[in-house]
Amino acid sequence: MTVGLDGQGRLVLSRAEGTRPYRGNTNDTVMWIALRQCDGDSAAAARTLAGVWEVDEANALADLELWVGEMCARGLLEEDDATPGGGIPRQRR
Repeated sequence: MTVGLDGQGRLVLSRAEGTRPYRGNTNDTVMWIALRQCDGDSAAAARTLAGVWEVDEANALADLELWVGEMCARGLLEEDDATPGGGIPRQRR
């Protein structure tokens, strides 16, 4: 899988050459970055997001988990039960 940013700095995920890439919005990009910076630890990423979005951690975690579920359904991420803080996510290869 390839990960990149488009010309406006938004997340672009591609599974394989010739397939249509996923193009995220600004919030998707922020969630991706938070998860990567926190090594996939959903609780730590939610704390980061709560500060960025000025919301409580529970709301940030709920939004993050919803988005991760969507990315898993698209085959772009895999949940990893061994990940500290909640089993989120591993980038698919």
